[in-house]
Amino acid sequence: MKNVKDAILNGAIKIQNNTYMRAISNAMMGLMPVMMISSIASLINAINIGPTQQIMEQIGLKALLTQMNAMTIDVISLYVAFLVGYKLAEQLKADQLNAGLMSVVSFLILSPISLLEETKTLKLETLGSGGMFVAMFAGLIGARIYILCVNKNLVIKMPESVPPIVNKSFAAIVPAVIVSTVMGIIYVVMSLTPYGTLTSMIYTWVQAPLTSLGANVFTCMIIVAFIEFLWFFGIHGVLAVYPVLMLVFYQPGLDNLAAYSAGAALPHLFTIGFILNNRGARSFAVALLAIFSCKSEQLKAVGKVGLIPSMFGISEPVKFGIP
Repeated sequence: MKNVKDAILNGAIKIQNNTYMRAISNAMMGLMPVMMISSIASLINAINIGPTQQIMEQIGLKALLTQMNAMTIDVISLYVAFLVGYKLAEQLKADQLNAGLMSVVSFLILSPISLLEETKTLKLETLGSGGMFVAMFAGLIGARIYILCVNKNLVIKMPESVPPIVNKSFAAIVPAVIVSTVMGIIYVVMSLTPYGTLTSMIYTWVQAPLTSLGANVFTCMIIVAFIEFLWFFGIHGVLAVYPVLMLVFYQPGLDNLAAYSAGAALPHLFTIGFILNNRGARSFAVALLAIFSCKSEQLKAVGKVGLIPSMFGISEPVKFGIP
């Protein structure tokens, strides 16, 4: 049993401590303020008691809420790209602001442009949740190339008398040119493929399969079971598999929020919220089982202690008590 525990623990630690997975995971957690703005705006916009909708329309509140949603959830991939680059630089002890900026530039270069009456436009679905995986890719690659250039001293060095903020700006010029060139080459190469764009290819090969995987109830059961299995050994199950949870279930949650904001039916049942927010319900079931089915007085006591907290989503008394 000790060998099994050590193998599981080592595997979980490797995933959790991987620099790139941690950058993505931390970036997704950093999206919380943006998500809260969109969520609150969507909830207020959905209030429909008596003449509330007409009143909000007349005073301009609906237009404001629509604008807040459009500049948060509808362009969420922009925030993802910046945060992934920023968090990667944080991991590698590099200039976070310039790394985040290079990530955004990389993402926008890779994003397909449409021509609408001789006007170049970016589709919102490209900047929204549909472009999230491209934003992750661009964020990691753009920031990593920038950091590599700085580490190799491929920068313009200014005299020591120059203020630090100006020095940093000039130091980023050469890496920025290199990052933009690499991303431009990727964009041109992808335009010659049947997919046309990197967004289309990643959606076909990565995003769509992961979304389908997350929509499967058996996948959810296996992931949740594995999380609880890790808890049994004293390993924080959620943190151990958080990067995987983010990749599989975060994008469906964004789709749901966008659909709710638009007043449409929610397209996904299983989201990151569904997986994490039902911990109390699972612990409640285990507490009942311990109280009424277990012969051990110790387990019955754990069930009694954990029953009421589990009603409020607090699962620790059961998770720590039973092992």
